[in-house]
Amino acid sequence: MEKIDYLRALLEDGKEDESGLPSLSRIARKLKVNRSTVMRGLMPYRAEGILDEKYRFTEKGDAWLRSTNQRVTRLRNWLLAHQVEAEKAEADAAAVIQNCSEEGAMVLSNIGVLCSSCGYRNVASGKWFGSSGEEFLQKRKLRFREGQLLFLSFWKERKESSIRELSMANEGFERTGELTERDGAWMLRLRLRTLTHQSAMGQWFSGIARVFEFERGEQNAGDWERAEIREKELLLPLSSFWIAYRGDLSRLRARLHVRISCSVGPLAMPMGSAYLEARMYD
Repeated sequence: MEKIDYLRALLEDGKEDESGLPSLSRIARKLKVNRSTVMRGLMPYRAEGILDEKYRFTEKGDAWLRSTNQRVTRLRNWLLAHQVEAEKAEADAAAVIQNCSEEGAMVLSNIGVLCSSCGYRNVASGKWFGSSGEEFLQKRKLRFREGQLLFLSFWKERKESSIRELSMANEGFERTGELTERDGAWMLRLRLRTLTHQSAMGQWFSGIARVFEFERGEQNAGDWERAEIREKELLLPLSSFWIAYRGDLSRLRARLHVRISCSVGPLAMPMGSAYLEARMYD
C-alpha cells in the first residue's frame, strides 16, 4: 500500500464524520491494518506541513492534494489509453507520482497529452492550433469555470539548445493555478511560495518573487507589463498568453514570456526570464 492511499483514506474519513475530524482507528479498520501503521504512513505528511497535529489538511496540504490528484489522473488516463487494466493503471499512476521527484512527476503526468514543444503541430491525439489569447477568447466558445485549475510549469528560454529545461522559477510558485473572472476578463491566479537558492559563493538565500513582468503581444515585441503582487498572489490576463488548443477544445496550453526577480535582491538572485506554460484538460 502506498503512502498516498493513507492520505486518501484520511480525506474520505474526514468527510464522513460530522466533526470533520478523521479517526486513525476507523481508517485502520477500513484498510485492515494497525493504527500504528496508519500513523507511520501519515508521519511524512505532518513533517512536510501537509497535515496539522490533528491530521487535518493545511492550506499547503489542500494545494498539494489538488496537484497530486491531477497528476495521478492524467497519468492513469494515459495508461488506460495504452490498454493497461484499470485497477493496475490506478495503482501504478499513484505509485509513480508518489515516488518520483516533483520534476519527474510533472513530466510523467503530461506524457502523451502535449503537443510538441516547438510549435503546436499535429500530434497523434488530434490536431492542434494556435492563436493569440485575445483572438482565442473572442472567437472560441470555450466555457471557463471560476476556480478551474491549470497545471503550471516554467521553462528556460531555449537559445542554441533544442532541449527543454525546467526553470528555477518553478520552485517559487504553486504548481497549479486557478482561473478567475475580474471585470469581465478571465485571469490566471498564481500563488507564490518561498524559494531557496545557493549562490556561487555557497551562501544560501530564501525569498519570494518581488517583481513579475510579462510580455504582451508578439514574442520579443518588448511590450512588458508588470503584474501586481498582493498577499503572495498575482493575476495574469489570459488574453496576454499565446494559446495552443486541440480542435475539439478538450485540451489547451497557454504560454507567456515572463521576467521574475526575487526579494533577496539582484546580487543573490538576479532577474531572469522564462516561459510560463499553463495546461488545461477537459
